[in-house]
Amino acid sequence: MPIDPVHRREMAALLPNLLAFATAMTGCPARAEGLVRGAILRALDDPAGIAPRSSLRAWLLTVLRERIHTEGAVPDTGDHASGFQDIQEAISMLSPEQRESLLLVTAEGLGYEDAARICRTDAATIRRHVLVGSARLNEILGPMAWHDAGRSDAPAGHLSPGSAP
Repeated sequence: MPIDPVHRREMAALLPNLLAFATAMTGCPARAEGLVRGAILRALDDPAGIAPRSSLRAWLLTVLRERIHTEGAVPDTGDHASGFQDIQEAISMLSPEQRESLLLVTAEGLGYEDAARICRTDAATIRRHVLVGSARLNEILGPMAWHDAGRSDAPAGHLSPGSAP
């Protein structure tokens, strides 16, 4: 059964979000691109898997997350540099669970329940990972750097601890 045009358009619109999530999780844009490509190919190969789900975005993030973890593409640490790269590298210093939870809730704008479904855990665990991850970012970057990343004039997709639902 071919995928319907509505889902194809929605997938295309989600590509930047998927790529941003995969890049933040892996620290490698080229690796992220391959992982996103694999997630999209899986969706195209299994369109029946999309139908029962309420959110294509959540399903694609789930598929992408599984690919990232299955292929061992999650780095454990990163070096510190400057500017926005500081934030990216500080995020890479978080545990994979904190990084994943923080990115899903703050960067992707998902609620705790949706993030929990994607990560196959409960909402309380996601809340804890977001809280601890945010605190760790404050330790690494200082509170002002972390808060400035979510300022109202920042480009879309910047993280802010106040943006968590």
